[in-house]
Amino acid sequence: MNYGSREAKFTATKTGDVVITFPENLYLIGNFGGEAFAANSTAALTNEGDGIYTAEAVEFTANPEDAAKSFFQFCTASGADADDWANVGIRYMAQNPAQLVESEQEYTILPASEFPNSWYVVPGKYDVLVNLDQMTIMLTFTYDTENLRSIKVTGTDASGVENIAVDADTEAEYYNLHGVRVDNPRGGIFIRRTGTTAVKVAL
Repeated sequence: MNYGSREAKFTATKTGDVVITFPENLYLIGNFGGEAFAANSTAALTNEGDGIYTAEAVEFTANPEDAAKSFFQFCTASGADADDWANVGIRYMAQNPAQLVESEQEYTILPASEFPNSWYVVPGKYDVLVNLDQMTIMLTFTYDTENLRSIKVTGTDASGVENIAVDADTEAEYYNLHGVRVDNPRGGIFIRRTGTTAVKVAL
């Protein structure tokens, strides 16, 4: 039943109370694990109850056609294969086509319509929070502590930096928080992507 912008089941009890039943399962569907946007390219969220679903450190990988973006929606089931769109259950989508999601900002989520709008983020790891009671989503960028580089600072001023370990095989790319590539980043917060690793940096 579609009640306004909320997609859920409403049951009237004998006492006249209305009980809202939310989906048991909710999945991210989109660019995960280096895959194209497909019916079986999903990541399960944890049902916390009362319409709240969460996931930690989900890796959003680059879209094969646009390395600066990772597209996603939500659904209530995972397809059996890449083309099994008939069995992904209810799909939840963005208000606008290709809608950018910035870290720690709330966005409205809508039940499926004739316009299959997706959100996108800069590729990287994010914590995910979905509130189907309020019909909102929020993603929070997480720092990749497993791939931090060691830095040793010597001397009495900040200019004496040595022994910086870097990945020499892959050139770093920088993007602003809107997902736009920046050739010469400075004076702000940027996303630095090196190979498959993305971290937020202040320059």
